[in-house]
Amino acid sequence: MLQRFVVIAAAWLEIVAGLFFLAVPDLPWMPLFAAKPEGVGVHLARLVGLGLLALGIACLPSTTTGSRRGVLVCVDACVAG
Repeated sequence: MLQRFVVIAAAWLEIVAGLFFLAVPDLPWMPLFAAKPEGVGVHLARLVGLGLLALGIACLPSTTTGSRRGVLVCVDACVAG
């Protein structure tokens, strides 16, 4: 149970950090690099934000508890047949 909570908390932290980089690139950029992003730096900060947002969403645990083995068997049968 504790491990699941840690994974959920880390995923949400990545999502929030990604949103900060997307919405206000100056705010998280300043403590990291001690300078305001200018020119390409703004685009790079937004790209980092998009990556963190995608990683956070991908790391959220699934709410369904069903087995996904049936999908793998179907894909294997479709490819082989």
